[in-house]
Amino acid sequence: MPTLGDALTLGQHEVVAFVGAGGKTTAMFRLARELRAAGKTVITTTTTKILVPDAGTDLSVVVEPSRPDLLAAVATALSRRRIPVVAAAATPDGKLVGIPPEWVADLAALSPVTHVLVEADGAARRPFKAPREGEPVIPHAATVIVVVVGVDAIGQPLSAVAHRPEQVRALTGLGADDLLDARSIAHVLVDPAGGAKGAPPHARIVYLLNKADDHVRVKRARVLATELRHRGAQRVVIAALEAGDAVLEVQGGEAP
Repeated sequence: MPTLGDALTLGQHEVVAFVGAGGKTTAMFRLARELRAAGKTVITTTTTKILVPDAGTDLSVVVEPSRPDLLAAVATALSRRRIPVVAAAATPDGKLVGIPPEWVADLAALSPVTHVLVEADGAARRPFKAPREGEPVIPHAATVIVVVVGVDAIGQPLSAVAHRPEQVRALTGLGADDLLDARSIAHVLVDPAGGAKGAPPHARIVYLLNKADDHVRVKRARVLATELRHRGAQRVVIAALEAGDAVLEVQGGEAP
């Protein structure tokens, strides 16, 4: 099976923004480690908030509120062959506060950086969401937008699994207790006010259907992938990111 980077058809230099729900942080760090193992120089960051990752020999948390100090600290982390996890501040409850989106271009310009991975959305650990005003926070430097959804949301009551359920209801017309089906989820993900809202016009969009970790969920993911493709999605990846072989299937042609 292809690596996650292969499935996303990443080039030699990319800024990848993860939005949506159902595995963004897992996807970001899995991809970072894949790229590093392939000899790439990777930075991870957020424009919203993420939990402070578990300490590891390959990660280096960099927290600096000043743009010049942050860039200098990142350069030091890279010189020590670590993957920087970059933030502007830390909260008492163990979260990293994101950097302004315009700083992402500065990170991408550092030598010898090849890839910057950005968690650009929040979902309160729910598997599905629709963004409210001001979400997601996608940097203009992004070249790839990965719209993530957990397929465990399919068949569940909207109010039980959706982050920003009122936004989902506004886009779909569903009631709070209605069950989410593949058609409704696909509608939200591709709607201009949905999954990749505010994506730069030059960025390509890939849909990542995560948590397909048993045969029932794989079947549901395939149905959702078909719905997305009918709505114009160029590339859809079905995955179980917690599994050893993360990428299960890829639908769609090569991204330009």
